Amino acid sequence: MLGDDFYLANNDERAQELLVGLRTLESYLDDVNQRESLLGRAVMETRAAIESINALPTQRNAQGLFPLGAGVFLPSAAPPVGKLIISIGADVAVEKTKKEGEAYLNERLKELETSFTALETQKAEITNRMNATRSALQTLMNKPQQK
Repeated sequence: MLGDDFYLANNDERAQELLVGLRTLESYLDDVNQRESLLGRAVMETRAAIESINALPTQRNAQGLFPLGAGVFLPSAAPPVGKLIISIGADVAVEKTKKEGEAYLNERLKELETSFTALETQKAEITNRMNATRSALQTLMNKPQQK
């Protein structure tokens, strides 16, 4: 009888450990989901910037719209673009040609996509660990019923 009590206490402790581990994994998964969302937005923004650079006027007297906000635009003449100012982080910006700017953004896009892929892999690993923990917890919870 004493052995059965010890066995049940051990199962309760193990179940608590598994539950704490599961909550920790859920927290990690939430963090990865948030980072994935941020990276997704950064990828979309970078792609949009590349498309915008490609759409910049190359001839003189091209017409464009300057956004003022709240859906209001100001028609304006867009000069041909020779140089771009690109933020490289830490409040530092550099001047680059249109071609250099596009190359820089393409490189940044590759880095973002690599990070995004790494997060997807990490997310899959966490999900697998969560499933294994849930399975172990379920097995543990079913054991007392079998005795």
